[in-house]
Amino acid sequence: MRFIGTVVDIHDLKEAEEKSAKLAAIIEYSHDAIISKTLEGVITSWNASAERLFGFTAEEMIGESIYKLIPKERHAEEPRILATIARGESIDHFETQRQTGDGRLIDVSVTVFPIQDKTGRIIGVSKIARDITEKKLDENRKNDFIGMVSRELKTPLTSLGAIIQVANAKLKTSEDTFLASAMEKAGIQVKRMTAMINGFLTISRLESGKIHIDKQVFDIIDLITDAIEEASLTAGNQEIQFKGSSPIQVLADRDKIGPVISNLLSNALKYSPKATRIEVSCMVKDGAVVISVWDHGMGIAREDLAKIFDRYYRVEAAQTQHIAGFGIGLYLSSEIIQRHNGKVWAESEPGEGSTFYFSLPLGD
Repeated sequence: MRFIGTVVDIHDLKEAEEKSAKLAAIIEYSHDAIISKTLEGVITSWNASAERLFGFTAEEMIGESIYKLIPKERHAEEPRILATIARGESIDHFETQRQTGDGRLIDVSVTVFPIQDKTGRIIGVSKIARDITEKKLDENRKNDFIGMVSRELKTPLTSLGAIIQVANAKLKTSEDTFLASAMEKAGIQVKRMTAMINGFLTISRLESGKIHIDKQVFDIIDLITDAIEEASLTAGNQEIQFKGSSPIQVLADRDKIGPVISNLLSNALKYSPKATRIEVSCMVKDGAVVISVWDHGMGIAREDLAKIFDRYYRVEAAQTQHIAGFGIGLYLSSEIIQRHNGKVWAESEPGEGSTFYFSLPLGD
């Protein structure tokens, strides 16, 4: 007796089914809301965490527009998100607000990425949303506290600065060189403390949305020159060289950009104590003005370079332990430049120095 049959290798099929089941389980039991939608914004999947976070069941949301979750004042975000996905790009940790089924607004961190078919064609969008409401409340409470303490410190510090200024004027003709030198150094420390307190106040205002950018057209060359003259007073043996040019008009808030330049100069002096030269340049490129500050100091490691504009981030190394600071200067500089529709970045190699850049739109 003979038998005729067919043997089919189903190993790959079983493996694919197992992977699919594992993926489905991860999505369903994830602590984050995981949502899929079409390129038109129509919801196609909705996991259990999405139901817990937003208060809508899968039956209520699948087939509905994603705009059901977006507050009216934030509707402009969705076309920008979909346009980014259509280009094949992802969006990481975008902080925004979304609306729940009972009408509450919650703070969420959203990561969005494209869904592709086997040919690589983008056929949809996947979104992961995490509730950060408590985190934002904690940050607001901390910023309120920092703002309150900073405001309370400003009054006595202003008085102290005035007293030191009067004392310095009287000591100009004094034969006591030690006391004159000591008062001059005290004045420098008061200025540093004042700058630090102003930095904390600016952070508080930035993150509460209370900072105002008053843009006007002015000459950036004049502002750079003023900042260099002030920084040179404490430069010691270091020389600040400016490769200037004819006047360049920018559209910006002069009172906000000045501290950005001063901060970059201060950092260059602090982090290159053995170098004798700091180089500053200003040039027009691609419809914007680009300012750079180049030091010949200790440099920055690659893993730190990606984080130096983060709030309160400081490079931890033996060379920097003696350098005072709270890691707010570069963060503030970055935030201010971004609010001017500009860019800020840095290039560095350990032992080879660092160059910090920022760009601003040109004035009319």
